[in-house]
Amino acid sequence: MICLKRSLSFIMQAFRSMACAEEFEMCRADLKYFVLTCFLTLHACLASPPTSLNLEQLQRELHQQTNAFRHEKGLEQLEALTELNQVSAAQSQDMATRHYFDHQNPDGQLPNDRLRTQQPGLLAIQNGENIAMRSWERESPAEMAKTLMKLWADSPEHYETMVHPDFWQLGVGFFLKDKVLYATQTFAAVVVRLQDELPASVPENTSLKLSFQFHARFPKSELDAFLILPDPSARMPVGDGSSYIGKGPVRLDWSDESHFSLKLNTRYGLGYYTLLFGRKGNYYDTPFKILVKKTEGA
Repeated sequence: MICLKRSLSFIMQAFRSMACAEEFEMCRADLKYFVLTCFLTLHACLASPPTSLNLEQLQRELHQQTNAFRHEKGLEQLEALTELNQVSAAQSQDMATRHYFDHQNPDGQLPNDRLRTQQPGLLAIQNGENIAMRSWERESPAEMAKTLMKLWADSPEHYETMVHPDFWQLGVGFFLKDKVLYATQTFAAVVVRLQDELPASVPENTSLKLSFQFHARFPKSELDAFLILPDPSARMPVGDGSSYIGKGPVRLDWSDESHFSLKLNTRYGLGYYTLLFGRKGNYYDTPFKILVKKTEGA
């Protein structure tokens, strides 16, 4: 942009100079000089490399190139998730600011730990991570994405992560510090995403509604939910008149193909209510926990 402004300034000065010429031959000579100089100036300006790296464009480029790479291998495309982008960007920034380059951070957290801590509303049954660190030599976002893809594709461990058939989503994030780019890919198999933040606690004897988005690659009819009560002796009735003791299934109310809600009744004691999701009765070990406290003033 600065280069173009300088070029336009030069053009205006040249026009003013030509307007002052009184002789035709002088004007024609000025015109030749003007055209040649403008061409060379604008060519140098447009051909100059970028002075900053557009990280949003790089994010799009890397996601597209990762999916193109998987497509060549006959694999499914990965859905872009904002939450995974945020986890990736946080990891890249953390490596840059705390001066390390590893999947395990100085606090001992691994990718799975960071995903659960930073995005508690995601139920991810699998996840993986690729990281890279490379100097930025003023390449374009497309060129930098291509370079990162080659680095990972040439490494057997990183290659296996990119072509893992059981991942469904991808997030990418970067941090640029002193012309050194830190890059992170976060792969995951996210089953559901909680659309509202879980409250710190809820009062007893209330009905709590939770809304979710379904992201799994299996049919929604195979998704189950199960609730473990804080009181193992409490009876939880179900629709057919029977009841479960200490736990029971939860009904899912679907509003469309990818969104559903459920209601939790907190009349079964104080403490943590543990909500589990599963597929065909096989439940995942990543629960949502809801703390129920005694009603104030009761």
